[in-house]
Amino acid sequence: FPGPPTPPKVVSAFNDCINLSWSLPASNGGSRLLGYILEKRKQGSNIWTVVNATDEIIKDKKYAVRDVVEGMEYEFRVCAINLSGAGEYSNASDFVFARDPKKPPGKVTGLKVIETSYTNMVVTWTKPEDKPGIQDEAKGYFVEIRRADWIEWSRCNSTPIIMTSYNVKGLKSLDMYWVRVIAMNDGGESTPEELPNYIFAMPLPVRPRFTNNKMKSFMVVRAGNSVRIRVNFEASPWPEITWLKDNVPVMKHVTISNSDGESQLLIPTSERSDSGIYSVLVKNIVGQETFCTEVRVTDDPKPPGPVELEESVPGTVTLIWQPSPDEKRDDRLHYTVSKLDSTNHTWTTVADRLFNNRFTVCNILQGREYHFRVYAKNDMGISAPSESPTWGMAKKK
Repeated sequence: FPGPPTPPKVVSAFNDCINLSWSLPASNGGSRLLGYILEKRKQGSNIWTVVNATDEIIKDKKYAVRDVVEGMEYEFRVCAINLSGAGEYSNASDFVFARDPKKPPGKVTGLKVIETSYTNMVVTWTKPEDKPGIQDEAKGYFVEIRRADWIEWSRCNSTPIIMTSYNVKGLKSLDMYWVRVIAMNDGGESTPEELPNYIFAMPLPVRPRFTNNKMKSFMVVRAGNSVRIRVNFEASPWPEITWLKDNVPVMKHVTISNSDGESQLLIPTSERSDSGIYSVLVKNIVGQETFCTEVRVTDDPKPPGPVELEESVPGTVTLIWQPSPDEKRDDRLHYTVSKLDSTNHTWTTVADRLFNNRFTVCNILQGREYHFRVYAKNDMGISAPSESPTWGMAKKK
């Protein structure tokens, strides 16, 4: 018997006809070949049926199968016949639909890159429009890339993908790539749709933006304690981070540490001279962002100097005191005045938040003794009092 021919190949397919061809078997069995028998099988069926009648063997190595149902999918096999009889059947052909040839699809639309990193990029697109008779529906897609310094395109997927997005992997960090997508169906491939600009293999640019809404714009620290300012941000590519104090670079005893999405300023042991406005500048190729924090390093203030009393208007007394030694280096330092008279045994506050060194107390009554205290106050606390001399005399009984 002869050997099996090659599997039938589909030459063309239509609604009412499928044209096949095949090649001679490797062995004719020692006698001349008389012809061929062709069989077909529907997709999903286990039954092979003979296409040509047994008394009408096929003389040529091709055949037009007309006994097909439009839209049905078929596969075919063939065997050779010599003087000894029919030989072994060939392997089956590829499945083929009984339908008119497809038109290639149109170009995809809306091609864009939605995510990039140093090794990957994710591209998405919209499937092409169907136009019967002009362009048929796409069955799949190929994604191709080309490095900016190369001429040839490289296909990322060897078999068509059905989804309208694809993750391109294996990029070289910071290299430039052109990207295009090709739609395909049984009729062929579409014209490529290419991105208008090349893509860098790096994360998508993000303008610096601070992400922590609880950052403090003002803080008070007791002298000797640590100062810690931490800011959280997002930015791509990695930004340049600069810390300034009162618009000049920070001193050497200030420690700056940066990590992914965070920067921290640390003064381990603060002094009053560390007071000031600290600003951080986060800058990359997309833009920049600044955040400022006022730091006040202070301690409980020293008390004011001696208090003097004088009367310029009857019924009033004016207190004059020497400033606290801390007044010059703490612009938020102020004074509070308290009063005690001989008819009351509790101190009452008569003035607060005084930023000068004198205050006039009214409603001073004859025949009573008065005592006054002046305190220095700041953001950290209150000083010990400075006491005035006694003012006034008690009535004689």
